[in-house]
Amino acid sequence: MNNFTFHDTNELADFLIQHGIQNTQLQSWGATPDTKPLAKLFKEVNNGESHITLINNKAVRKVFTSVVHIFSTPALTSQLMEIHHLDENRNITKTRNMPPMEKIMADEAPVHAAYRGICEEIDYTICQNIRGVDGRGILPVPFNPDTYKICDKDYDSNCIKIIKSDSFSFPGLPMENVYYHFAVVIPELTDKYGFDRSFITTEYDENNKFKRYIQWNWD
Repeated sequence: MNNFTFHDTNELADFLIQHGIQNTQLQSWGATPDTKPLAKLFKEVNNGESHITLINNKAVRKVFTSVVHIFSTPALTSQLMEIHHLDENRNITKTRNMPPMEKIMADEAPVHAAYRGICEEIDYTICQNIRGVDGRGILPVPFNPDTYKICDKDYDSNCIKIIKSDSFSFPGLPMENVYYHFAVVIPELTDKYGFDRSFITTEYDENNKFKRYIQWNWD
């Protein structure tokens, strides 16, 4: 399946219109707070965060994401959930209530995206203490969230979920979300925060400036 690249937003817009997107739909992108402009999609495609491909000659946005299931013990006792995003004043800006996720960038292995997400969202020191729940070593291991079983092979199809939908940020553009699920335990995390209470971490942007607070809770 080919992924397409574009020199500018005009070339991207022409491609989308030629492959199933209405011009009125393009015009609506970024016009409301819950949508994003075409320039944002162009940036995502350029940096490998999103991919534009053709399925049945229709433009489709594909996003590859690593989902990290962080457990309190190798027995999969309690799972850490990302509850809220908070601004500098600790006001809630987004409710999540799901395991942490990290988009897989171009040429990045899914397991490395999972590792990077833990580092960025929780703690760079703590992420050095990751352990695979099945004794495979220091990297996240493939995990099936439906059966709560570890997959024997890396990138086993049983540990990958594909969900098709509309791109809510870019209305009218079909989307395929490809989720790679991983499981880990982090002994220093439970030592620092316990596994029976909520806690808050700070996430920084690429310039090491405040991005948001994240509230976590063990489920």
